[in-house]
This record gives sequence, C-alpha cells and structure tokens, in this order.
Amino acid sequence: MTKQPASPSGRNLTESRRISLRGCSCISRSEGGVSLVEAITVVALLLVIAAFAMPDMSDFSTRRKVSSLFRDLNILLTDARLAAYKANANVVVQFDSATEGTIDRITAFVDNGEGGGIAKDEIRQHGEAVLATLSAGRRGDDSDSPGWPVSFTTNLNNNRLILRPHPGIFGGTITVYWRGEEQGRLIVNSLGRVRVER
Repeated sequence: MTKQPASPSGRNLTESRRISLRGCSCISRSEGGVSLVEAITVVALLLVIAAFAMPDMSDFSTRRKVSSLFRDLNILLTDARLAAYKANANVVVQFDSATEGTIDRITAFVDNGEGGGIAKDEIRQHGEAVLATLSAGRRGDDSDSPGWPVSFTTNLNNNRLILRPHPGIFGGTITVYWRGEEQGRLIVNSLGRVRVER
C-alpha cells in the first residue's frame, strides 16, 4: 500500500480534495448524509404507495359511515322502546319522506296526547315530546353537518313503528340504502327488539 502525499495542513490530498471541491465545503459520503436524488426517490415511492391505498381508504370511510348509521338507528329504536316503558305510553317511530319515493328522515316521539293532543293517534301533536331524529340531510339537530347519500324503505304500516309499553307491537323490517345500494336491514320483532342483518 502506498502512502498518499500529505498536504501542508497535514491531511492527505484526496481527503482534502473531497472535502473542499470547487471551493465549497461539501459533506463527504463518509459523514452519512442523504443525497437529493435519494430523498426524491423515497418521496416518489411513498406517493406511488399512497395512490394504490386511496381506493381502499375511501371504501373504508364508506363502511365506517354505514356502520355508524346502523348503530345510530339501532340506538334510536332501542331508546324509543325503553321510552315507551318509562312513559307508559306509545312511542311512534315515524319514517318520513322529503323526496318522493325515498324515506330520508326518522322521528321518534311520545304519542301521549300531551299539550292538548290526542293520545295514541300515531300523529305528532304540538305538545308531544320528540325523543330523537335521524335524517339523511343531517344527523340529530346539527343543521350544518353535510348530508349523507342514504335512504330507507320499510314494510311498516304507514311507515310507522308503534312501540307500546306492553308487549304486542307489530314488528317490521327497515332496509338501509347507501347511494342506492342495499347495505342491510334492521328487523324489529313483536317485542320491539332490534336485530341487524348485513
């Protein structure tokens, strides 16, 4: 092995040239830096991976929203059944349509005739308390939340589910659609219990 000639500063000439190339002090590869080409390559690979993952993420988001909708509807029906027992009065879950042919709003109210109305008439009077609402245009009372592409169909008489304080309701099926595709059903039995089929 031959020894490199030393510079006046005491370093060998190749090391001196590598460090101060063209008058600028650059970081040598032996000091562990990352080049610009390597950084751009890593960013490009991450973008390609993200592009392949995007369709799966949007599908995941839709599934999460549909699951949330089923949970909210199940909670609304369960709370309505419990409210019927607690108030010792009928609770009506009304499926309404703002547009022709689709049900896009669900309202649960106590049908006790409070405020001068008629009890057990299955129509919400002015004084009867609203327990909950669920709608495709907005969820709950938050009018600023964006609408969801959801609709419902039922096999209930007059699109009403009547929950009584004693057993003996007439059950039925509520079918949930997301962007026109059926996502599943909620089946209410004669005791008012809810079962989800997806």
